[in-house]
Amino acid sequence: MKFILISTAVALASVSAHAQQKPNFYVEAGYTFVNYEENIDGDIYKSSPKAIRLIGGAELSKNVALEAMVGFNGGNDSVTANGVNYPTVKFKMDSMYGVFVKPKVELAPNFELFGRLGYTHATATVSEPDYGSFEASDSDFSYGVGITYRIDPKLSISADYMSYLNKTDYSAKGFTIGLGLQF
Repeated sequence: MKFILISTAVALASVSAHAQQKPNFYVEAGYTFVNYEENIDGDIYKSSPKAIRLIGGAELSKNVALEAMVGFNGGNDSVTANGVNYPTVKFKMDSMYGVFVKPKVELAPNFELFGRLGYTHATATVSEPDYGSFEASDSDFSYGVGITYRIDPKLSISADYMSYLNKTDYSAKGFTIGLGLQF
């Protein structure tokens, strides 16, 4: 939490340093391939559900943006335990939301490398027809890296890899392909 406060303070300082520059706003929609892994008493459980991720952002300067993210279920997946697939056990990402500081740098004309540092809260459900369902949620520091290609001044495509939750016994990470629109 302390790191998020420091990152936010740096981003706000960047705003005041560029007060004469009007922020550029953008939205991105992406499809996320989530990799969930959990260790329960030495047994490894894995699942790869999908999520739809939406991001709204404001470019505070050429090299810093602030973002807000929401996500919801884009498709469930079966669960594998120690390499054995259980097709009737389903795992899905119900929702997620987060806030990020996005440092970025232009690598070449129309190509941008970026990072994301922030916070994510996620809710997921595991279900099995004979046993019902169980919902759980958690929050964690999140980070990632990605690249954006500007097709034209208003339209872009991007790809990124994020660590949304990284706890002692489980993790949720994901690769997203997205489409962005600048205002």
